[in-house]
Amino acid sequence: MSDKSDIATESLASPADKRHLFPVQYSYNYLDSLPEFFRLPSLKLNDAFHEQAACSASSFLSTNAITISPEAAGLPRWTALNCFRQSKHWNAALAAGIEQLKLFAADDFYGERTRKGQSFRQVSSKLLQNAENGFLRFTLYMFPECDEHKAKLMAIVMVYVFVFDDLWEAHEDTKEGFISHLRTQAPARTPLQISIENTIRDLQSYAARGGQDVIDMLVEFCAHPPPPPAQFINLDEFLAYRRDDAAVRYVLACTKFSIGSSIEINSPKLQTLVRLFGNHIVYVNDLGSYEKEKLAYDEGKVEYLINTVHMVEELLSVPGQGKTVTYGLQLQVECDIDAEIGRLKEELMDDEYDFVMACVATLAGNVLCSSIMDRYGGDKAKLA
Repeated sequence: MSDKSDIATESLASPADKRHLFPVQYSYNYLDSLPEFFRLPSLKLNDAFHEQAACSASSFLSTNAITISPEAAGLPRWTALNCFRQSKHWNAALAAGIEQLKLFAADDFYGERTRKGQSFRQVSSKLLQNAENGFLRFTLYMFPECDEHKAKLMAIVMVYVFVFDDLWEAHEDTKEGFISHLRTQAPARTPLQISIENTIRDLQSYAARGGQDVIDMLVEFCAHPPPPPAQFINLDEFLAYRRDDAAVRYVLACTKFSIGSSIEINSPKLQTLVRLFGNHIVYVNDLGSYEKEKLAYDEGKVEYLINTVHMVEELLSVPGQGKTVTYGLQLQVECDIDAEIGRLKEELMDDEYDFVMACVATLAGNVLCSSIMDRYGGDKAKLA
């Protein structure tokens, strides 16, 4: 590690937890020119989260993770949420994810070319580059309470999501072939197919505690129709599409799985929170990825620019102000989440409350990943 990454990593956690820290080597400040009037709101849920963290009876905060403080480490913190956790099992999860990427890169079955002109070998090989600072970090900060075996499963499944993110424009027979293996409906012949089947069987062994939900939501994401509508009427319509496009239901299923919960995510009382969680994930991802996606769109490398920042500028006629408005929307959603948790607190069962607070940690982890991965900021964000 470099000197700056040493400093960032050393300051992330308490002295007792430093031995568990995953080194941070990137710091991407994707909101570096906001108006001065922006102030982070005070959220009651932060106090509630840390009170639960200090309670030995808490059923979702586990010994599998440590509490971290990006702000203390001098890393960007573009959120009012202060509920950051990191998995202790980062080394095992990273190794499992990298091994899965290698299987994709070597597999003949997925050698077909997508409509983008890339093969799955090329996609996987690209994702393998600097993998320790890539998308696999999502697993470690968004689902930190997983035990080691679950952490490895989450890393493997995250590979499916990100490889398939380039597959969604593939020919239908290729797409259906991949999905049939996720459903274990096709014979497993190659090492990759055998690995996929084993992973699905592993998840099914946790069926009563969220494993089947992860499978179902993964298949749902992989099967979702790729092209957006020709025109969105309003931001709500766009967000409804984008929540599916950003695999929000899959993310929440993974959160449920990570804490071994058996709650029903589709419970009517949780639906406002589920929608708010989804909008938050969309806003954060789109703020972090906007510059990269806009450049790819302008250079003709992608056909669509499916990003809230762009959509805000188009729908609200605020050219050049998309990031500012989108960040304001994100902070408003955080206030809405805070208010809704407060409203529901007496109504929620203990396991539902645990799930809700675990989702808050998932949201915070998503914000952190936008800054500390190389995925959005690239080499310019590397700590020198």
